[in-house]
Amino acid sequence: TLFANGFHFNTQFGPLEGGLTTAGVHAQFKLVEDTNGKMATLVKWGGIDITGGVEYSRWNLGLERSLETDVPLSGPGGNTNARLVADGRFDVSTSALVLPIEATTSLRIAYLLGIYGGVGIDLQLGKASVDASVVGDVSAINPNTNQNESIGSATVTMTGSQNASPGRARALLGVQLNLWKFKLVAQANYMPKATASVSLGARVAF
Repeated sequence: TLFANGFHFNTQFGPLEGGLTTAGVHAQFKLVEDTNGKMATLVKWGGIDITGGVEYSRWNLGLERSLETDVPLSGPGGNTNARLVADGRFDVSTSALVLPIEATTSLRIAYLLGIYGGVGIDLQLGKASVDASVVGDVSAINPNTNQNESIGSATVTMTGSQNASPGRARALLGVQLNLWKFKLVAQANYMPKATASVSLGARVAF
């Protein structure tokens, strides 16, 4: 069985704008056949499936307008906030190429409800990077005059990168509600000492 997927989403985080793009293709092989017989209409074991493939994702954000940020200040005259209004370059990006391998099994109850789970490992190639160079004016409210006054300028330069870990083991557990050709799916993934996620979705079987 072959699967393919693609997704793109424009995103914004304050003055940063960018997008998320993912694409993938997977193949599934039936290692152990599922059960058939009189009881299969009530309870059916789905056998053991081996799934492998390739997934690519890229997420990037760039500065599209002035960057404004507040910094708290305290002194003999009292407390106030300094505001930096800066322009320039601020790029954040991540890209990943993942080769997932999974072993899964499933149990279908009275056709309506399906439960599945398994284990897998993700072989990963990827990189996250940040490249920034912004210059701006710093201003603050003078507590004596209650007026906003320039108190200087600031330059921020930042570069850095981090490669992906070579591999991650994970476990997955999901349920599927079968409403004729319409399927509702909820799945949880867990990577020890790394991350956990929950996804919800729907699909149509032709």
